[in-house]
Amino acid sequence: MKTIMENKGLFLKQILIIIVSSIPVFLVLTDNTSLSLTIASIYGYSWLIKNLLQRLSDNTPLPLKLKFILWGTISGMLLEILAIIDNLNLPDSEKVLLNKDTNIDLYLALGFYFAFAFIWSFLANKYDYTSGNIFIISGLCGIFIKQSGAIFASFNLIAWIYVFFVYGSCQALPGLLVENQLKDKIRIRLSWGKKFLYGFCGQTISFIFASMIIYTLAKIGEIQL
Repeated sequence: MKTIMENKGLFLKQILIIIVSSIPVFLVLTDNTSLSLTIASIYGYSWLIKNLLQRLSDNTPLPLKLKFILWGTISGMLLEILAIIDNLNLPDSEKVLLNKDTNIDLYLALGFYFAFAFIWSFLANKYDYTSGNIFIISGLCGIFIKQSGAIFASFNLIAWIYVFFVYGSCQALPGLLVENQLKDKIRIRLSWGKKFLYGFCGQTISFIFASMIIYTLAKIGEIQL
């Protein structure tokens, strides 16, 4: 009886995830939101096939921390590509990118998302963070970080929800892919309060680290920020 109830609960959870994950796709198709929000759909659909994705990740011959950084950077670059597509037809004055030039934007974004993946790889390897924890913490912190605080200062609830799902999904994806290996590690257990505190500090450090990397890359490439 217990197994039947568990299977029923899992089935209902999967149906709910399919419905929620399909909302961004529907909104894009009806031209009611930007393509960037579909990163949340990618995260949701990835959860549905996580066993397959985790096996593929487990078989990738790289150290765990390096895998986390790699998947995190790739996830970030995927989000940046979606953002570039969103901004293609906008005038330069309205583009919300690291740089108006697409090639330069991708160059700088590589360093930006590497910084966040690097810090999360350290936290997730040391403490018992789950992909869900990373999603919530990154999403909430993203509201404060996005556009250097302009999103938070707008007090626009729709914008807050949008950023929460975009940033949360993007940064939680690598945690989902390496979840099996993280569970096998002996990690320090934290209360939810400490998880959020450490995560918030990690996000702040990531933002500072990312800014330093972008500044360095700009100097190397002689790019005007």
